[in-house]
Amino acid sequence: MKRRSTVRGAIRRWLPGAVLVLASAAASAQMAPATDAVEDPATALPPPPRAPVTIAPAEATAIGLRIEAARNERVAESLRAVAVVVLDEAKVLHVPSPVAGWIEALPGAAVGQAVQQGEAIASVSSPELVTAQNEYLAALRDARFGPRGATLENARGRLKDLGVGDAAIAVIEASGEPLSRIDVAAPGSGVVLRRPVGIGAMVDATTELMTIADLSSVWIIAEVPESGRGLARIGTNATIDFSSSGRKAFVARIDYVYPTPEQRTRTRRVRFVVANGDGKLRPGQYGNVDFHGPSHDAVTVPRDALVEIGAGQYTWVEVAPDHFEPRSVVPGARIGDRVEIRAGLAGGDRVVAAGVFLLDAESQLQTPAPRLNP
Repeated sequence: MKRRSTVRGAIRRWLPGAVLVLASAAASAQMAPATDAVEDPATALPPPPRAPVTIAPAEATAIGLRIEAARNERVAESLRAVAVVVLDEAKVLHVPSPVAGWIEALPGAAVGQAVQQGEAIASVSSPELVTAQNEYLAALRDARFGPRGATLENARGRLKDLGVGDAAIAVIEASGEPLSRIDVAAPGSGVVLRRPVGIGAMVDATTELMTIADLSSVWIIAEVPESGRGLARIGTNATIDFSSSGRKAFVARIDYVYPTPEQRTRTRRVRFVVANGDGKLRPGQYGNVDFHGPSHDAVTVPRDALVEIGAGQYTWVEVAPDHFEPRSVVPGARIGDRVEIRAGLAGGDRVVAAGVFLLDAESQLQTPAPRLNP
């Protein structure tokens, strides 16, 4: 009973004061004018969790403190990306066997060597081919005693479908005997990428005899960070440098931007189609691609002046002699050893360019620790 009386007494003493506080707050809310004003984004940046610091000149010299004024200058955003030469997929030729049979010889070039259009790359023996030739010779003999009919044209067409060219057909007509094997010719010029069959291997129409790549044009694929997507759009020009190829740097235009980012690197791939008549660019070579944006006026500071904490960044600004305070900023493009500041600073503001982290550590020592709720 005694404890219950004590609690009731405490409530009686607390209640009048609480009512008075609530009434005062309500009156203040009614008197306060309403406003819809929106803060300037440059001034609405959250303050960094650091305390201002005063550093004596001797101490500033000891820690290597260096101050530099923020500059107003004309800048252009730039980006360098790693790139690699790959095959132009539209110029890769897959050469199948025109007929079922087996490989008698492989007179063509080896992997990595050049092959010319029309050059023999394989010799194939085939019972099907011999049968087709005999049918053609029979139709040809019949045509000598009468008009050329559909039978002869059909037999000739079948030989063409089996890969027998006009020159070989002329040899068959002149000799009156079927050829024991047929030479498969390269349908285009290029470099041999694959030759997966060997002599004696059984082949059919689904067997690939050789893969040929025409390197007269190649693709260059650049890996662009997501932050640089604004500089890498279809139709944008960029400077490409593959010094290891012996070719001078050149300018090319983006032909295609791949729609999905690379999961491993979180970059976006962009493609250039580049003429390669001299053959200096070879698949697998690595180089650099430089992208450049339009120039504009901006405030810049040294890159070392930025301090990053969490999701924000800030700089240390000398607001009075030997007195420094942290100021939140919004960084933009990086230009060499400097960085654009889009909000938070003005040209002429004196920022700490060296000794930043020692100054930051001193500030943390002077920042009171947050109180824990009981």
